[in-house]
Amino acid sequence: MSDHLLDNVARIMASQVPRRQAVKLIASGFAAAVMAHFGIRSLLAQTSPSLTQGSNSVKCGNGYCPPGSSCINKQCCPSNLVCGSGTSQTCCPPLSTCIDNNCCASSQVCGKTCCPAGQSCINGACCLTTQVCVTFNGPVCCASPNTCVAGQCCPQTRYCSSTKICCPLNYVCNAKGECVPSSPSKPC
Repeated sequence: MSDHLLDNVARIMASQVPRRQAVKLIASGFAAAVMAHFGIRSLLAQTSPSLTQGSNSVKCGNGYCPPGSSCINKQCCPSNLVCGSGTSQTCCPPLSTCIDNNCCASSQVCGKTCCPAGQSCINGACCLTTQVCVTFNGPVCCASPNTCVAGQCCPQTRYCSSTKICCPLNYVCNAKGECVPSSPSKPC
């Protein structure tokens, strides 16, 4: 297991993400790591060129690739995994997509964008995993510096970090971690 995966698991567990979503994120990350490890090996085993030429096969090194594949670096690559163009072509691993000439893990695809590590696709946009908030209506991305508390994005002034509560509207958190009425605005 890579250090990168362990770092992501630790980051998810330490974040304000609800347990159910944390388990889901960790499980999908672990599944992607396992598939990347075993999937690439099985892909390489299947992509060695055949010495016999079939109909519509593609010449590749000292052999031929079957129809529906391309020759990338003397290895056969399924056409749906070819990424890039010309001499910069590469064969993406299984469970990935080519976005902007780069291989992107399917779990990181967000429309036509590849979310960086530590981010998730929420409502068509990449969002830091620590800012994902699961609400009654589904996940939302809390804009920084808001914090997700009990299924709502809580503004920093209303968030009491010591008690982990979000003060009601028109209240703020004081230095003691208590919700107090915000100071009324003075007329001009």
